[in-house]
Amino acid sequence: MIKFKNTEITKVDFHSDNRLDRTYIYKVVFNGEVVHINKNSMGLFYGGQTGANSNKTTRIDSNGTQIGNETSVGFTRDRLAGASIDQLGLFYGGRSGSYSNKTTRIDSSGTQIGNETIVGSARYWLAGASVDIGLFYGGYTGSYSNKTTRIDSSGIQIGSETSVGSARFGLAGASIDNLGLFYGGTTGSDINKTTRIDSSGTQIGSETSVGSARRTIAGASVDQLGLFYGGQTDSNINKTTRIDSSGTMIGNETSVGSARNALAGASIDNIGLFYGGYDGSYSNKTTRIDISGIQIGNETSVGSARNALAGASL
Repeated sequence: MIKFKNTEITKVDFHSDNRLDRTYIYKVVFNGEVVHINKNSMGLFYGGQTGANSNKTTRIDSNGTQIGNETSVGFTRDRLAGASIDQLGLFYGGRSGSYSNKTTRIDSSGTQIGNETIVGSARYWLAGASVDIGLFYGGYTGSYSNKTTRIDSSGIQIGSETSVGSARFGLAGASIDNLGLFYGGTTGSDINKTTRIDSSGTQIGSETSVGSARRTIAGASVDQLGLFYGGQTDSNINKTTRIDSSGTMIGNETSVGSARNALAGASIDNIGLFYGGYDGSYSNKTTRIDISGIQIGNETSVGSARNALAGASL
């Protein structure tokens, strides 16, 4: 972080040499307001299962086109969560025979960065958000969890875990105004609760109940809104729910694209990019949705069909 008077510039130094000519400027904040943020160029989707657990990485652009070849890195698992930090995808938790607390860091080429780390409470079906750190919330550990685990770009846990809000799993996360916005899930019954958590792991305000109760949904962050898509109740759903930083639903829900659950989300060029899932069979569909909840173009089918994967935005 570079700080001038009233100004903060978040930078990513890919070469770790502190040379400004090698620094990628990611975000500029002036007087506490974000005045510039670079758009993401790809969705990075990792893990999942097709009957067997996967460690595949699939990179997709804003047109729904696959970028390069898939790679296989890290620990095979499903039902994990993703976040984006310093132009890395940070993937945490999941299940591979038993609950996992592994962290896998992957760059925009689909290459694993460093060794996997083991931090926090092992659990699966949790959700992730990016608030300068990776903020991971909820999940299942043999019982429903309301734990928050904070992880930095080196895969190290920050501080102690906190327990806030409604314990549940199968929820989704998005990042708005430097808050993690977590929505939906199940506590045995599907819920439509929104929980807002800051970078210290503290709940902000009261939980709200908005939109259609469902579980195993996906989230993306689109222009200061959380965009939540898909999921299931008694059947698969193709609903989109838009929620602001106060936990209020914006407009009506929309129904677009292919109904499926256990998919993953990422944010590219001010659209939500939703990939994979299960619609009666394993899916490799990509659905692109704008801030108004409208589908952009046709769905595409790319990469390896799977569900219970995780997404990050790079």
